Amino acid sequence: MKYDQGVLTVEHPTWMKSVGTDYVRLSEVIAEQLVILAASSQGKVDQSELTLLTEMVMGMAPKDHVEMMLAVQMASVHLMSMQMATKSRRETVLQKHEIYARQTNQLMRTFAAQAEAFKRYRTGGRQVVKVKHVHVHEGGQAIVGNVTKGGGGE
Repeated sequence: MKYDQGVLTVEHPTWMKSVGTDYVRLSEVIAEQLVILAASSQGKVDQSELTLLTEMVMGMAPKDHVEMMLAVQMASVHLMSMQMATKSRRETVLQKHEIYARQTNQLMRTFAAQAEAFKRYRTGGRQVVKVKHVHVHEGGQAIVGNVTKGGGGE
């Protein structure tokens, strides 16, 4: 995706596939939202931030609209948390430093919650537990194999 002098260039087939949609207008709106996120307060778009946001979303390879929206949110929250962390690190006034540090912490917690939601949504909420090492000590008993809860016995 390229933004130059008010013109957004999106290569539709590649972009649309990489953000998990078949809808042209939706992919354009998502691209426009990323452009807005990459713009400074003066409205000038930082192409490197736009590339970073775009590649973060594409790297998550959303498979549908929910994953696409979560990926965009995660990219924006990550960008904002890094900006707040930078402000916090550079701030010399203690009160401002504490405000930036608190905002950084909130954004990073939000990102962690979003990542968990993304993972849960993608896996259908299934949890898989793999036991790799089992130790049975003298006098103990173990069953090896698939164990299912069944009926019939006392």
